[in-house]
Amino acid sequence: MMYKKYILVFLTTLSVLFFSSLPLYSAVASKKPDNIRLTWSESPKTTQSIGWRTDTTVTIGKIQYSPVGQPFSTLPAPPPEKWHTNIGAINQFSVTLRNLQPGTKYQYRVGDGNNWSETFSFTTEKADADRFEFLVFGDSHEKKPIYQVWQKTVTQAYQQNPSAKFTISVGDLIYSGKDYAQWQAWLTACQDVITYIPSVPVIGDHEPRGVTSKEECQRPEYFTKLFRTPQNGPEKLKGEAYSFDYGFAHIVVLNSQLTYEFADPAEKKAMFQAESAWLDADLAATDKPWKIVVYHDATYNLSPDRSGVLTKTYFAPIFDKHHVDVVFNGHDHAMARSYFIRNEEFVSSATDGTVYFISGRSGDNAKESLSHKVWHPFYYDPQAQTCYLAVTIDQKYLVIQTRLADGTIIDKFEINKEKPELSTPAVPFGAYQEVRFAAFGNLLTFGNPPIQNSTGEWFVDIQALATYLNGKFDPLANVFSYNDDEIRLCLTDDMFLDSTKRMVSLSGLTAVGFYCKYHKSMNLITVERWRD
Repeated sequence: MMYKKYILVFLTTLSVLFFSSLPLYSAVASKKPDNIRLTWSESPKTTQSIGWRTDTTVTIGKIQYSPVGQPFSTLPAPPPEKWHTNIGAINQFSVTLRNLQPGTKYQYRVGDGNNWSETFSFTTEKADADRFEFLVFGDSHEKKPIYQVWQKTVTQAYQQNPSAKFTISVGDLIYSGKDYAQWQAWLTACQDVITYIPSVPVIGDHEPRGVTSKEECQRPEYFTKLFRTPQNGPEKLKGEAYSFDYGFAHIVVLNSQLTYEFADPAEKKAMFQAESAWLDADLAATDKPWKIVVYHDATYNLSPDRSGVLTKTYFAPIFDKHHVDVVFNGHDHAMARSYFIRNEEFVSSATDGTVYFISGRSGDNAKESLSHKVWHPFYYDPQAQTCYLAVTIDQKYLVIQTRLADGTIIDKFEINKEKPELSTPAVPFGAYQEVRFAAFGNLLTFGNPPIQNSTGEWFVDIQALATYLNGKFDPLANVFSYNDDEIRLCLTDDMFLDSTKRMVSLSGLTAVGFYCKYHKSMNLITVERWRD
């Protein structure tokens, strides 16, 4: 009997281990609708877009809906799109309900008349602008893409914030943007949320990526097929960049990943310019008191050698022009809040500048080597558990709570429109007494201090920069190299302060592809690298 007991315990344990290692989804489509999701492609007050998937034998789609407590009305869905994914063909259905009543809770289900989904519900936006809440999630892609960690994060966040009206995912939802099995896992993991409140998706650097490393510089086809978003963006970026209003806020979603979509530098530049021109016109057209912008790349980043130069140069001047209140970013898998920033300078009031948030991680992929940068008064590296942002907005107040997955609040930030002096202090530290040097946002504590010559040109210690980048500078060959010699930059003698070639000019570094600036208000020199 004891022998049989041990065998039973062993088999039970083995079974638990086996089944716990399996994904919580089936990649195979069936007649029963799945991958059900709410998005907005039109007004949140009077419309709701709903998408779902079946196998290719189902050619008819229907949706039944009504205000809660009333009999269903049945609406035929448009013919499905037959989609040949990397794991097989599926039928993709999408319908937009129109002429809904504002501020009304609706029940709905989707199917073909015989095979129905469960019954879910959604609530339209109120007719008159009112206080509302939403959730912001950082990168959810996972090392083992079964998305169980993402499932726990998003469901717990919604349970902790049941009044949330929608979610924003700031990019890198999955690891391989053209692997439908991962999309299936991601969608299944958040079914208990995005069948009740809409998802506002953002493109990250993983959405344009294929299943293999050879599949580069592609458009995010799977993303735009799955998510029906407003089509009011730039002509060649419809569905990837867009904007909408909710309550007292105007929310803009941008695509900062054009480097991953377009191989030709001239085309990439033209696309950034087109998106920036659209952003300028879009922000100029709104009369909402709050302006919020969301995109993936962290303009004021946390990684040792990443650069936010592209968004800093293309987008930030437009934020300054129209006074964007808050920018939400991702990409760095940690949480951070910047000072109020205008024209790349730290300012003391919310009325003068924009605050940039990095939204953390909602999947299992914790990053290493992140660091607290000079532009962040608040920084938290969520190694132990995932995290998210809970945002509340009314006419006068904007409140952002930085929360761990278990609900612990680790930062609370508030902007008061009526009395800005009562906003959460994000007052910069003031100017350094002696000029300092920051490489990629990290204040260097070694090397020679910057020097200014008689003509006003600033010089920084090139050996200190090389040390920070784990690179080297050869003064005989005038070659600066890093990334295991993958990047080799040729300098010239006239770039240096003197024959010792220790101190290099900012104009010299700029000439070989660095982004350099002296911040007078902080008495600080920053050096970053353009991302090609």
